[in-house]
Amino acid sequence: MPGGSGRRNLQDNRGSPEKGRAATERLMRRDKVVAVTGGHQSSVCLAEIEVAHRYKTPYIDTNCWSDDIRKKGYPEVFNPGNYNTRVSTAMAETIAALKVKSGVAFAENTDYGVGQGKLLGEILQKLAPQINYKYVALDRAGKDFTPDVLPLRASPPEMVVNIMLPPAAYILMNQW
Repeated sequence: MPGGSGRRNLQDNRGSPEKGRAATERLMRRDKVVAVTGGHQSSVCLAEIEVAHRYKTPYIDTNCWSDDIRKKGYPEVFNPGNYNTRVSTAMAETIAALKVKSGVAFAENTDYGVGQGKLLGEILQKLAPQINYKYVALDRAGKDFTPDVLPLRASPPEMVVNIMLPPAAYILMNQW
């Protein structure tokens, strides 16, 4: 029985939208799966949901945060987890309530990091335009963020937001 044998059909998208699209296509066309779950990077999920939509196959994801996933409105796509606007709004509301005067966000150079850093700035501009906010994009594969941190030590912001995933997030925290 295709897709109903109880066996797991695994594919690795390797964090690439093209590989994700191809893997999802194989699962649906060749393996005749009844649903797909997974995904981590929003750019990959966005490629994979196009295939799921074309095949009318359920796609369940809880880790891709791009607002564009929800904006598609595909009935096959279930993404009940967090999303960028929800997270950025919560951060901005908290920062505004703390009456912070200055802040910097270190954001990884991915669709997640840059998107979250920009969106946080846009929401802060609406909620608390008096806050001096900027974000700095850092290489998520980086090992030394000292050149980005040192200039801020002379005049530190009141708040630092870390929009990076491990291991870079931990390296940044240790170097701050």
